Amino acid sequence: LLAAGTPAAVQAATLRTLNALEIAGAAETLFALVADEKQSGESRAAALGVMDKTKHPRLDEAVSLAGASRSAALRLAALPIAARLSPAKAVPVLANLVRHGDATEQKAAFRSLGNVRSPEADALFVEQLRALLAGQVSPAVQLELLNAAGRRADATVKSLVAEHEKAISSSADPLAPFRVALEGGDKERGRRIFETQATLPCIRCHRAGAEGGDAGPNLAGAGAKYSREYLLESIIKPNAKIAPGYDTVVITLKSGGVVAGIVAKETADTLSLRDTENKVVSVAKADIAKREGAPSSMPEVYATLLTKQQIRDVVEY
Repeated sequence: LLAAGTPAAVQAATLRTLNALEIAGAAETLFALVADEKQSGESRAAALGVMDKTKHPRLDEAVSLAGASRSAALRLAALPIAARLSPAKAVPVLANLVRHGDATEQKAAFRSLGNVRSPEADALFVEQLRALLAGQVSPAVQLELLNAAGRRADATVKSLVAEHEKAISSSADPLAPFRVALEGGDKERGRRIFETQATLPCIRCHRAGAEGGDAGPNLAGAGAKYSREYLLESIIKPNAKIAPGYDTVVITLKSGGVVAGIVAKETADTLSLRDTENKVVSVAKADIAKREGAPSSMPEVYATLLTKQQIRDVVEY
């Protein structure tokens, strides 16, 4: 099942289910699989994972081969192993990925670098933080850089992180602390947050297709209509721009009662409002003493309910 020509998915599944006895007998096959550039990156990464798990005697050699591979999947699988086995050897590889890799590789490299304790790693963080302050780091990887740098003990790294935080806190831009969440998220994680966030799931009031509530606009296709900045602002500052037709109205009745919600339907005689529980309440216009606009029914709480990583994932979704 590990032979050349076997489908990658079958190879990967086989590698995940090998027992200890089979692994012992397949030791050279595992190494050969990692070294074979003709095999899929998925199969080679799975083989490297088994070698790491079983403390394969040729693991160091396999990691070196993986780090130099043309397969992005294999290089990414090798990063955390290399950082753990030999930090000194890993830093040049990680530095190369930070400077020349794509966003996925850069993010993985920063995450691995955060756990590498060496002067060379600190020097790389100093270089990248200075680039960040100069506006030269891709938005898609800034969050990983800052999270990893925040775990460093080096005085210069700490000083540069503090300088960045000071610039953010002194900015008049209300989105400044969250601009690291504009790009680089995972859309599948974002979908799960949208649907299942424990405190206030977005799907309670919004649809992103067939499922969801009607208290807020249907968000299917929103990414094709609006910029990432608009989407981020809508999550963090929902009152900044309220979608047409979703303005919240507060009605004071002549009897003294108050009704609030978005306008679901209006006729010459009746005003129907949809409240935060997605229920429609109809009021006779003859009973209305005052009609006023109100802030968005969407609470301004997601900046505290969600981490920046989670906000970034929702934006991506």
